[in-house]
Amino acid sequence: DSGVDNAIHESLRGKFVYGVDFTGTTTIFGVDPDDKDGHGTHVGGIALGTGGSSGKYVGTAPGASLVDLKIFKSFGTILGNSDEAFEWILENHEERNIRVVQCSFGSSVTTSGKDTTAQLANRLVDDGLVVVAAAGNDGTQGMPSPASADKVITVGAINDMGTIDRDDDSLEGFSNRGPRASDGDLDAVDELKPDLTAPGRDIMAPKHNSIFEYVQMTGTSMSCPHVSGIAALMLEADPELTPLQVKEILRDTAQQTYPPSRKDISPKYNYRSGWGSVDAYGAVKRALDLKDLHIEAPAEARAGEEIGISVSGALTKTPFDTDADTYTMKVSTPLSWGSPFDIRIDAGQIGVQAAVNGPEREGDRWSVEMSVTYNTSVEEAHPELSFSIIPRGDIGDQGQVEASSSINGMEHGHDSLIINISGGQSPPDLSIVPFAIWFSDNVPDSGDVIDITVRVNNTGSRTANDALIRLIDGPERTGEVIGETRVRVEADDYALAGFTWEANPGVHTITAIADPDDSITETNEDNNSAERPITVKGFNPPPIARLEVDPSEGTTTTRFTFDGSSSTDTNLRGGNVVSYLFDFGDGISTGWVNSSIVEHRYAVGGSFTASLVVRDNGGARSTNDAGVNINVTGVSSLKEVLYMNDDLTLSPEPGASGSVNVSSEITDIGTWTTAPFERTRVLHSLISMGLIIDSPSSGSFQYRVEVSSGDVLSATSSGEKDLGMGRTILQVDIEIEEVRIKADWVLSLSLGASSDSDGTVVATGNDGSFVEYLYYFPEDVPPEVDAGADMEVRVNSPVTFSGTASDEDGEISLLRWDVDGDSVFEAEGADAYSFTYPGYGEEGGYTVLFEARDDDGVWSSDTLKVTVRPSDYNFPPTVEILCEDGQRISGDQTIRGTADDDVSVIMVEVKISKEEDNSTVVEWTRAAGDEEWEFHWDTRGTPDGDYLIMARAFDGEKYSQTATCGVEVVNVNSDPEIISFMVDPDVIIEGTSVYMMISADVRDADMPGDILTVQADLSSMGGGANIPMNDLGEGLDREKGDGIYTAGFDVAPDLEPGTYRIFVQATDGQGRSDVGFHDVEVIHSLHMLVTIDPKDPEPDETVHVEVEVDSRVKVAVRAESGMFVDEGTNGSMELMDDGKGGDRIMGDGIYSAEFRAPAVPGNYDITFTVSSPDGKVLDRRTEEMMVVGSSAAGSVEKGGAGTALAVSGVILLVILLLSLPLLILFRRRTRTAAVPEHISGGYGTSGVVEAEVLDEDLTGGELPVE
Repeated sequence: DSGVDNAIHESLRGKFVYGVDFTGTTTIFGVDPDDKDGHGTHVGGIALGTGGSSGKYVGTAPGASLVDLKIFKSFGTILGNSDEAFEWILENHEERNIRVVQCSFGSSVTTSGKDTTAQLANRLVDDGLVVVAAAGNDGTQGMPSPASADKVITVGAINDMGTIDRDDDSLEGFSNRGPRASDGDLDAVDELKPDLTAPGRDIMAPKHNSIFEYVQMTGTSMSCPHVSGIAALMLEADPELTPLQVKEILRDTAQQTYPPSRKDISPKYNYRSGWGSVDAYGAVKRALDLKDLHIEAPAEARAGEEIGISVSGALTKTPFDTDADTYTMKVSTPLSWGSPFDIRIDAGQIGVQAAVNGPEREGDRWSVEMSVTYNTSVEEAHPELSFSIIPRGDIGDQGQVEASSSINGMEHGHDSLIINISGGQSPPDLSIVPFAIWFSDNVPDSGDVIDITVRVNNTGSRTANDALIRLIDGPERTGEVIGETRVRVEADDYALAGFTWEANPGVHTITAIADPDDSITETNEDNNSAERPITVKGFNPPPIARLEVDPSEGTTTTRFTFDGSSSTDTNLRGGNVVSYLFDFGDGISTGWVNSSIVEHRYAVGGSFTASLVVRDNGGARSTNDAGVNINVTGVSSLKEVLYMNDDLTLSPEPGASGSVNVSSEITDIGTWTTAPFERTRVLHSLISMGLIIDSPSSGSFQYRVEVSSGDVLSATSSGEKDLGMGRTILQVDIEIEEVRIKADWVLSLSLGASSDSDGTVVATGNDGSFVEYLYYFPEDVPPEVDAGADMEVRVNSPVTFSGTASDEDGEISLLRWDVDGDSVFEAEGADAYSFTYPGYGEEGGYTVLFEARDDDGVWSSDTLKVTVRPSDYNFPPTVEILCEDGQRISGDQTIRGTADDDVSVIMVEVKISKEEDNSTVVEWTRAAGDEEWEFHWDTRGTPDGDYLIMARAFDGEKYSQTATCGVEVVNVNSDPEIISFMVDPDVIIEGTSVYMMISADVRDADMPGDILTVQADLSSMGGGANIPMNDLGEGLDREKGDGIYTAGFDVAPDLEPGTYRIFVQATDGQGRSDVGFHDVEVIHSLHMLVTIDPKDPEPDETVHVEVEVDSRVKVAVRAESGMFVDEGTNGSMELMDDGKGGDRIMGDGIYSAEFRAPAVPGNYDITFTVSSPDGKVLDRRTEEMMVVGSSAAGSVEKGGAGTALAVSGVILLVILLLSLPLLILFRRRTRTAAVPEHISGGYGTSGVVEAEVLDEDLTGGELPVE
């Protein structure tokens, strides 16, 4: 895959065994590849992740280990290295104990399985490896390689809808379907792909380059590791399973919900779902069942006397296994013993019939075969075949009973037993096995009385009469006796002994003993007892600590891994280990930590005892120790011999004689140095110097030797040596501590000497004096190197390369770049992290090599791809978010960034999603600006959590790659605020029944992530003190989620006149609240003011009537008159306050209507009635109107003296009115509103009061309003 971040992420720590990086120009062996894409880390977590400290997102095989083969840098790149990786597995899988090969990758085209990659995958299967491959995400027919290989297990994807309910699972449309293209071998079976499906939608697994984060991904790449992990579980259950047996079991036990596509080949296979959705329990249980075969027979038998032989197996058939399963068991005995008889078979399931075949002769043996076909679900069936036989032979002879079993033709179970001939009829042989002790409740509560049943077997040829069975709570000798009973056990049969026991808290070991007082003579007295544990709730048993140290031996430079992940809690009811304390035995410990795996280096050598203390969630503890040996001299020492004036260079250079003269007084005669070391090395123990001295006569020789290197080594030795005539060899040993000599350093040796023998010289050269020392190469961590992202450039355009390099255990000493793969380095130096190349002269693809060497002389490298485009090529824009991953934000945020393009950036868009479920919070929205852009996001009301900010730029033709930044929203809790509070009606007439609606506009900046409760207190009006108000869009509430909370209340008619205060309280999830109130007035009565205009209309003239009441009261107003009959209103009409027709202003308390005066002059009465909403009459008044004018029968005519007098009077009245303009005014009409109607104290809220005033007498000037 793309590498696995196993050293970083909590779910994958301690998994790594070995790694190879195939993505560079050269393959790097023995490294731990990192993951710069995220694909490999996610896939690895699904297959074998532990889920870390929380254990939430656990892989399918959390106990498996990881061999990390990196074949691509980013998912979707060309897979040029998978074949090389497959070949490496073929050569190394036995050494690394590789059992399952997980392949979530595939070729870009579908194949018939004849390609090299597919054939290599088949070879892996032939070599004993299970190979699992993803079916591909193209949604087309056909399989990519290696999924197309005949023998590979190919996995498609389903959507499990995020539930454990299989009934809602569905196939994913992107998952490739079968059949695979034909390979021309006329065998249609190997074209049936895929084999299985597994969950592949929104799978949560480790996120790369993180410690604790998990992320969702989708694809058959996620389905594949589910099956790989299950295959590992199957091989753990039965390591002898072959890859093809694993494949067949997975197919047989899978759940198929789709119809068969090729009934002529398989009744189960479907082109899209294969053999169905994988069933982990069924597959692992089948692996266990295949090897579960046991023979029960006496170890000794007397010749000529009958014995019983019983063979039992196991088969589990899950509800998903809808096809019939056939279980076959075969038992054979020596031919000389005669034919088995009294054959008995038991299918182990009520209503299921078993068939027997035999006995038959097969060579020199008799055989009996039993066959059972299970058509329905079976839970732990144990088919059993038993028979009698009479052994024959002399005392001391042996006979072997052999048994084998198969499920659906897959033979895998084997067992055998040797029976010795002892002569005569054998006595009884009582035995009890652990699983023959049964409890009516396996996890009882303290004080429960449970039944315990013990099965006692008698494999002897005589009946055991009145056998005593004793049951003990605890060990056989010191435990408490629960009870005793006696049973009769027939020969070659069993009996059941029953007991009752009152459970008490704790972990108990229940011991059952047959014939405890040895009153029955038996062939074997050692199998008469068995134990079985049981946990009684109400007690927290201690956990079990297990500490593993890897490696157990090393040096002071070795990084040791201390692994406590195998520690378990014995509490069967929700117990788990929660804390770990590692003590390394050298005075250093971790204290209590959540991680089960830690690392440590020892500073000194010696043997240490490390210990692990674990603590469970109930506070119980336990300890486990492990030994660690530290060798300061290294794992293996090397020796180097350097000759002076040959390997060692003298400064200044020696003369041609190859020797150095020694004077009579001790003086410095030279300093010799090595060439700079290419790699860091550790010198230890001692440095020895062999001085070859030539003297013409006897005398003495004094010397002083000093060795040094940098600032880490300085040691001297001096002394005197008697010389004889001729050559003397003097060995000078200088003891040193372990010192680390860095790469590029030198080792220097200075020699001072004198001699009283004139002419003495020190011989040098390749047969002269020399220096010898021991050393080893330390465990050096190679540098981390990143050449940067792949690039696209135009031809002949300058290119700036910028890489990073770091060294965990030192410093970077040299960097160099090869930009075109010609092994010529265009830039080199200690600071060559970046440089600008003039440009590529030709279009095409180039591999750029970036190498770094650390100060220990260790090299690492990384590559990037440069694609050179034509000079007029339009590159997509680039975009950057100026944001730090993981930063915390709150409130109203401005997200800023930059964008760039070789022409121009048209726009930048931003999208925000929640990382937990990938749900969209803000759809793609255009940001303000282009090359420098910003986007406003008000996080108030956004639930706290992790969010992903995405940005993309557009240049009018192409979008950029999406830039991302992860942030955590953590908002400080805001107080809820009641913006406004309304009651309708808030004026009620005494004695009336009304339905009052209460509404409050409530705002909380923390919503919808907070909880908001709004309640009304109507206790002053006889209602409840905590009446809930809702914003659900139901009942009185108009729109859900608009912040307007409503409630209704039936006001009783018995309220006395007065003012009643209603309260509303809004409370959030943190207990912060705001309170508002509104006063409701109950008035004694309601009076109306009636206006008829004109009051003396002429016939058929339009008459306008108004009734004015208190605008705060909701009423109904009607007018009744005989003259309305002609209007078609049945003598009655309603006056409205709706601002329509003749009504001027809605809601001002003035109810209006218009009608046409009767055609007949005369006096007419109009009765006006004001009623409450419940129909109670509040006020009633009768007004008179006179219709003047002529009629058909004759009338008083207007005119003459009377008319003149009337006109004179009107003129006089007008003059009077004009002289007294302030005495008579038309009625003023007002509408008043206040916003807001309720103001919370202490917040400085602004309020606006408006009044609309109409005065028809006002023609200029101002009208004072207060």
